[in-house]
Amino acid sequence: MPQIRSFPIPEQSDAPISDARRAITFSQWLQQRKAEEQASTSTPTQDGPLPVVRKRKLSITKDEQLDSWIDALDDNPSDMLDADIAAEPPVDAVMGSFDTGEHREREIRTDAEVALDMVNRVLVSNEDEMVDEAPTEVVDNINPTDQEGIQFTIEHEYPDDNGFDEDNIDPEDIADCETHTLADSTPQTAMEPPPSWPCRKVEDFTDEVIHTVKTPQLSVFATALTIWEEQQSITREGHRQLVEILQLVNSLEELRELPLRKDTLRHNLRQSMPLITLRKRTLDLDKTLVPSRASLKEDMLVFDMRSVLRAFLSSETNLRNIYRGMAQLIDGDISEPWEARWWGESIRTTSGQYAYDEYGEPLWPSDFIEWKCTSDSCETYHLGRITYCGMDYRRQAAECGQTGRHILEVQNVFHIDALPEDILAFSSKVDFSQLTTANQELIVVSDTRELIEPKQVKGRLLDVKMDYDFNPVSPPHEPLTASHTVRYFFDMARKDFRPTRLSTPLRGEKEIMVYGRPYLKKHFVDKPVVSLPFFMFADAFGLYRNMYRSLEGIYLIPQYMGREVRLKRKSLLPLTLGPFAANDADIFESLFHMCELDAGTELHVKGEKMFVCSFVGAILGDMPSQQKLSGCLSHMANKPCRYCLISSDERANLDFNIVGFGRYGEQLKLDSKQIKAMQTKTKQETAASALGISVKWRLLDVLDTLFPTLDRIRSRPVDAAHSEYQGLTKVLLSLIFTEILTTEGAECANEAFRTLPFPPTWRRLQSPLRHLDSWRMQELARGCIILPIVLRCCLKEKHIKENIRPVLVTLAPGFFNFDSFTSYSPASFRSTEWVTAAAWRFAQSVLCVCGPYSSSKKDLMPEVIQNGRRAIQFLLQACSTASLMKAPKARRKPAPRLTQKQTQRFPPSEANFSQVTQAQTVTSIQNTVAESAAARNPEAGDSNSAMVVVTADKSKLLKSKMKLPNIHIGLHHAEVAEEYGGCRMVFTLQGEDKHREYKSDILSTNFRNAAVTLINRENHRLTVTLLFDNCFSYEYPDIQSIFTLIKKKCPLLTASLSPRAGEEFQLENEDDSDLPIYDDDEHRKPLALHRIKKGEHRDGDGDSFLAITKLRNLERDHAFLQQLRVAYSRDYGVPLIISFGSQPLQWCRKVAFTPR
Repeated sequence: MPQIRSFPIPEQSDAPISDARRAITFSQWLQQRKAEEQASTSTPTQDGPLPVVRKRKLSITKDEQLDSWIDALDDNPSDMLDADIAAEPPVDAVMGSFDTGEHREREIRTDAEVALDMVNRVLVSNEDEMVDEAPTEVVDNINPTDQEGIQFTIEHEYPDDNGFDEDNIDPEDIADCETHTLADSTPQTAMEPPPSWPCRKVEDFTDEVIHTVKTPQLSVFATALTIWEEQQSITREGHRQLVEILQLVNSLEELRELPLRKDTLRHNLRQSMPLITLRKRTLDLDKTLVPSRASLKEDMLVFDMRSVLRAFLSSETNLRNIYRGMAQLIDGDISEPWEARWWGESIRTTSGQYAYDEYGEPLWPSDFIEWKCTSDSCETYHLGRITYCGMDYRRQAAECGQTGRHILEVQNVFHIDALPEDILAFSSKVDFSQLTTANQELIVVSDTRELIEPKQVKGRLLDVKMDYDFNPVSPPHEPLTASHTVRYFFDMARKDFRPTRLSTPLRGEKEIMVYGRPYLKKHFVDKPVVSLPFFMFADAFGLYRNMYRSLEGIYLIPQYMGREVRLKRKSLLPLTLGPFAANDADIFESLFHMCELDAGTELHVKGEKMFVCSFVGAILGDMPSQQKLSGCLSHMANKPCRYCLISSDERANLDFNIVGFGRYGEQLKLDSKQIKAMQTKTKQETAASALGISVKWRLLDVLDTLFPTLDRIRSRPVDAAHSEYQGLTKVLLSLIFTEILTTEGAECANEAFRTLPFPPTWRRLQSPLRHLDSWRMQELARGCIILPIVLRCCLKEKHIKENIRPVLVTLAPGFFNFDSFTSYSPASFRSTEWVTAAAWRFAQSVLCVCGPYSSSKKDLMPEVIQNGRRAIQFLLQACSTASLMKAPKARRKPAPRLTQKQTQRFPPSEANFSQVTQAQTVTSIQNTVAESAAARNPEAGDSNSAMVVVTADKSKLLKSKMKLPNIHIGLHHAEVAEEYGGCRMVFTLQGEDKHREYKSDILSTNFRNAAVTLINRENHRLTVTLLFDNCFSYEYPDIQSIFTLIKKKCPLLTASLSPRAGEEFQLENEDDSDLPIYDDDEHRKPLALHRIKKGEHRDGDGDSFLAITKLRNLERDHAFLQQLRVAYSRDYGVPLIISFGSQPLQWCRKVAFTPR
């Protein structure tokens, strides 16, 4: 229905209308009517009836001209009266209540003005029916050109001759109103047009966008395809893949035979694919967690690892990608698992390749040997314990021409009756066992190690027992039973003895303890073996963007492939998804079919038997998950650390003895065994809580059964990415932007973040001033590295809040070692320098922890990490102290001058603070806080007291952050880095990338049985990946040939199925290069960025070569071609190029690559 716009017009009176009245003009009648109205007002009727107000409506449809109506009304209103319309003009439109006083005071206007007023007072209605008599809103400015589709209703009120009031109108009178249109009226004589519509002149700041329409250049098919791609948001990469697929079509019949329903197409493909075997188990759910009326049981699907590995090993490409061999000892940065220490400590990782002694016996980690040093003056044999077996790829071996030689790392071992003097001096602190001729006790020096060659080994000690049950504080001790027993380690650096239970067994030692030396020799020596070690990622994640109804994701990350292949998303295997509300023990118990592979088993691969050993080398996860899986309470417990026994109140202590008070896997087992033997559950929980141990005995037993060779503590490494990036980096940035910098300083730093050049491939950061809380982990990492550069470039003294400047200068000596500032004089540092120094110290720590690791960093890493954390504590302490010094704002009284005694407590920045102790500075600051507060506000009321409480709470909160769990966990980063080849080797980012994929997948499902649905989708995805890897050519050649052809014809489609894990979705940039750029021996992952478009550069704008886009248009002796030939000859070894052909030339502003 058209819209209705209404304004009043008079209705015909019941009394007859004279010809004289018909003949008067509109203006004359208006003057006469106003005079009559004034007369009736001055002499009101006392006894007569009140005047009656009647209404009549006139509808003007969209097809009629509004101007004609105005002209007719102004020229001869008598014709309007003939059309049963009363001659009273719209003196007053209906705007709320009818006010006769306002009506009387209105001055008489011209005919055109009155008509124009009638149009300007237009009422809008969204209803389909006519407007009723209720007052409506006036719309003043009607576009005269927008008359199509509009219906007008014109109303006017007037008292008739009987004088009745409008409140007494009979509804039947209103119902008798008739609708009249201009089409029914008599055409009027043309008059002068009314004045133009009033309008405001407003400056328009926009420009018209010119679009030139050209002749259609696309076919019907191409046009429809383009519309579909735009509608479905198909990317450029997706378009290229679609073109590849369409080129596979041999005839139109193939397209016509496609089913209309996607489900039919998907079902047909699924039926023809050799899907991986799944295992199913029905789990009981916790009824306190599931919704009401929900089932208390749910199925869980698990990939059968035998089926997965059998298919994987059927591909020749996959077999070539598997690293099979011993660990490699290198000098440079570690990037592969076999370059890390844990690989060389294990027996099962080497695929049956070992070093042998002169008697043909394999030399394994944890073997006790007799060896001879290379010194000619030494004739005696030394005792040692092998801790590492590998191959030497150091520069030293290369210089000697012995690259790849076998090498052993050995700890020194001594009989207790032959201890050297530097150890014997401390032996009085321990109680050694009584020695006999058949039983000898050995002492192992834990931190003194030497590298030897297998040919230096002269014999082995066969019967050696590591007595992990020995407890020196609970005699009597059991007598020695083995020929050689180890009950103590000696720490040369700390000069103390430590019982064996307070040490971590080697991986090879655990493997011998579980499977026995005879079993390992039988199956791993002198026979082909394929070792496939994995890292397991176990973590609960919220499928619907929150932790409600979370799933337990358990994925396997292969460690037997190179970094480039290992980090691809297709390389990660989702083992299972545990349903929400299922018991953790039940979930891991469903993986017991992997125990057979842990010990090694034979698989039938392409009709042949192959001995395969696939095991888990470590369990990855975030802090809550790792605490649970290691058998410890959460990080909020009294003993919050799973690596040591530090209390929650001591976490700020960065000098805590993590070795003497450390947690060890064997000790944890013994403690759990004793607590488990207690009679009541209350006693168990009390004793376990005192040690920070969990009483979930069933879960721990299941994990020990599933991973019998893993140490409970060292096999659950710290996730440094979360602790450094998402934890401490965010704390640092928040402190600087909210607590330290002024408003002007924060805006200045924010501007520096915006304009500072970033390294190639680094994305720009959102404003840290506005969006810091939404920064993701990678943005926090980049911001941490950029922050000290930003502060060094832009920070000034005025940018730091006034109350914190003296505190920073005063506290700095207690947190920084001045001797480490070799190029500067820290005694003259101002507050700006100390803030920048703190940011740089933490950035160094992050680079050391999360960057590449090498053996040269081993000794420096603990100190660098502690310095970074002290820098955070320094800023927290300064902000906490300064927050107590803020003047209360309620009184707004000026602070009095400090006395000479008070000002001496805050000396100028040029003074030397090297002799000021931390205790003195903190005490002086606290005294000044108290005295300044009293001086500022001697008569503080309740409002000031409340502000003091709030300030104290803030100070306490800032100080409490000095003992965050992430502050303390840094003390254990060095240990994790040494074992796994750097903290980045055990990041959880690859597993969390899979979480994001599932969060995206669930949106295309019906949200029912999420775990089962996603595993079925993953089975389809995994099978497609295996088919593209040619894994089913032996068993299913038909379907394999189809996928082989697709891989050949559609390389872009194939590559899209295996992106690099953690690789973000890159927004397509039209300025990026379209030309393929290939790796070479020195440059990896080359990129051409920011394409210079044709015509963007004019003559004289920089290099004249930029205007060259086609080589075929150039003369042979052109300067550019000459330089291009020289570049080809120098860089690529192509000495002579006669013609460059018609290859396109594309200029870019930036080229980026990663050096090999």
